[in-house]
This record gives sequence, C-alpha cells and structure tokens, in this order.
Amino acid sequence: IFMLTEGGAGRILCSIPALEHYALTHDNFHIITHSDIKSNFFVGNPILEKHTHNMDDEDLFTNIVKDGEVIKLEPYFRSEYFNQECSLAQAFDLEINGKHSIGNKTPKIYFNPSENTKSKNFIEALKHEYKKDKVLVLQPFGQSAQVFPDGIFDECNRSFVTENIITIVSRLRKDYIILFMGTLRLNISNVINGVNINDNSIIYLDATLRDWAGYIKFADHFLGCDSVGQHLAKSVNQKATVVIGATYPINNSYPNDDKFTVFDIGKEQRVFNPMRITF
Repeated sequence: IFMLTEGGAGRILCSIPALEHYALTHDNFHIITHSDIKSNFFVGNPILEKHTHNMDDEDLFTNIVKDGEVIKLEPYFRSEYFNQECSLAQAFDLEINGKHSIGNKTPKIYFNPSENTKSKNFIEALKHEYKKDKVLVLQPFGQSAQVFPDGIFDECNRSFVTENIITIVSRLRKDYIILFMGTLRLNISNVINGVNINDNSIIYLDATLRDWAGYIKFADHFLGCDSVGQHLAKSVNQKATVVIGATYPINNSYPNDDKFTVFDIGKEQRVFNPMRITF
C-alpha cells in the first residue's frame, strides 16, 4: 500500500511514471491519496485508477489497510535526489521499484474526449472574445508564497518577484491573453507606470488542477516557477518556460527537455535545502 499524502500536488504527480512501471509486474497493490489528487491526476489513468483510493473512503482501513503493508513514499530521502543525481520522478522510481526503471519517462494525465473538447473550446472562446491569437498560462507563485501588507513574498525563493511579474505582463499582454494560475491575486494598483495591467491582460480563474491541465494543453505556452504548473505542462506535452531559483533544475524541472526552456537564476547562490531530513 503506497501512501501519497504529503507534499504538493506536483510532487505527487511525479510519482505516476514509477507507479505505472510497478503496475506492469504487480496487480495486488493499492495507492492511497487525497480525494482531490485522485480526481485530478489518477482518474482516467488506464493503469492506476483501479488501484487508487481516497483517504476518506468508507471502511478503507478495515477493508484494505489492515491486512497490508504500508509504505510511505519519501523521495527526498534518496541520496541520489539530495546529491542532484536524479529527478523527482526518478527518485520515486528508486523508492517504488528499487532501481532506475523509468528512464526519462514523465507523468501523463489522461482526458476523455468531452474534457478535451471542453478545454479546447474554452481557449478558442477566449481568443475570439479578446481578439488575440495566443493564450499564455502564467503561474508566478509557488505554494509557499504568502500575502503580506506590502506585497506577496516567498520565503522559499521559488516564486517570481512582483515587480518582475508586472514587467513580464506589460510586455506579453500585447500578444497574449494571460491566464493567471493560482489562488493568490496581485496586490497592486490597476495602473503601473501608465500601463493598465487589468485591461485584457490577466484573467483570473477558479479551477481545479485537472481543469488547468486541460487549459495548459490547448494554450500556446506555459510560463511559471517551480510549482505544479510546470509538471502539468509536461504531463500534457506543452511548451514551457520555467524560472528556477532556490531549487535545482535536475531535481524539480526538465532542463533536458526540448519543449522546456529553463532559466536557472539561482545557480551561483543556492545551497541545497535538506527538506524533511534536517532543519
């Protein structure tokens, strides 16, 4: 029984390739995770959906857990990971399969035809409404970003700086409809240096991660930080530009992928943070 209950959604999404490989030779196993994780990532997966359970399923302990062996997956504990010798997906592979089995295989989210049609029509309708040919999904803030009285800051140094977001939006708004991915909202006035950034520039949406994966799939590009959005882009084979600060691209992004452009702006300054190992 594999427990996938800790960490961000992107981290859990990266476990999928290793679990799929495990399923090729094992049938009697179970995956337990949060209900939103199952509905966003595992539903529709032809290999793993039947093995996946929500933590709040009725009688889960009595029917499944009690007679099994529980394995809590923790890829951050792998020496290959904290020595920058493998990606997050590959660290899960070592945890689950005991060896390098998946190569460079990355997660995939499976959509049914109606989901694809809905996402595609949504993007096309935006282009028609705003009379622009391109849609960009922008995720500038990671999970650790917080709202303070004087702005939005990320003590983990994974997120964009607000001033840089304004500059980027001001430049890209001429050509792109910008879908802002995330629950935080820019805490800035409408007009910055004479540019009305809310004038057909940023569209805020309340959507599930599965919805976002669909929008990213049919958009024209993804731009973001080290957070779940880049993993969604990878899972739907979308072109992406990712800016990395405090984390290592080999661990948390896709620096060797032709569809990914990774800007490593923390390269000369960062020191590895042994998260969950020491404090």
